[in-house]
Amino acid sequence: MQKPKFGSQSLSGIAHWQREIGTDNSIYAMGKRGNIITPHSVEIHRYSPANTNFTNPDVVASFNLKKTSYVHSFSITENYVIFICYNVILKPSLTCLMKNHFHGAECMEVLENEQADVFVINLKTGEVKEMTGDVLFSLHQINAYETNDGEEIVLDLSPTDELGLKEYPILEKMLNPPEHSDSEDTSTTGIHEVTRYRINIQTNEVSSETFPNLQKNTTLGKYVNRFDFGVINEAYRGKEVLITISKYPNKVKSIKLNSTVISLQIF
Repeated sequence: MQKPKFGSQSLSGIAHWQREIGTDNSIYAMGKRGNIITPHSVEIHRYSPANTNFTNPDVVASFNLKKTSYVHSFSITENYVIFICYNVILKPSLTCLMKNHFHGAECMEVLENEQADVFVINLKTGEVKEMTGDVLFSLHQINAYETNDGEEIVLDLSPTDELGLKEYPILEKMLNPPEHSDSEDTSTTGIHEVTRYRINIQTNEVSSETFPNLQKNTTLGKYVNRFDFGVINEAYRGKEVLITISKYPNKVKSIKLNSTVISLQIF
């Protein structure tokens, strides 16, 4: 048996590890419990095939947390890890947990007037840059890549209904689904669309944009930009991906993925 590095001091780790681009190394984010004096923190770990002692990974970097955010995944580029602490937190209250039989989702809270904390960790040097921005809560980040000038990181993620984890699994709701529903009832993204964020690592500014929806005025259009579990082919993780979606094959324009032209058609 191999135990977590911090033993009893460990918090929950991340759900999705990532492969370090161009290597066989695995990158993981592990939480470390704070105390009265020190805050909770996160360490970025690197596991390599040469090191089979999983209790002693290479520690890339460590940074302190300002809030106990619910974090499910992170993104990786060739040179950086992007770790986002959203404004959705788990109340650090034993009373709440005991009252709800330790169902953690019952103790989730949305900090309405607080921004997300964005940490950009340099995998080569261990330098950590911290910034804040209006980033929507997300369970699943799709992909990230660096711009050619090295000034920005572009990150695509699927927003998640902030209290979806609390509301969706309620047995009464699952046993009594609505007779009629639309995408707002059935999509885990809630009212939001898949969103692209631009993280400027020179100015520490975070901006966002959504994608054009060619099917916006159709029934299909309700689902084009609103989906969870966004997945990218691992061969292209950390690289720029541009996709055009069209219902009609003759209207699909060429799109570029580095030197590869691809298209996605919906019939």
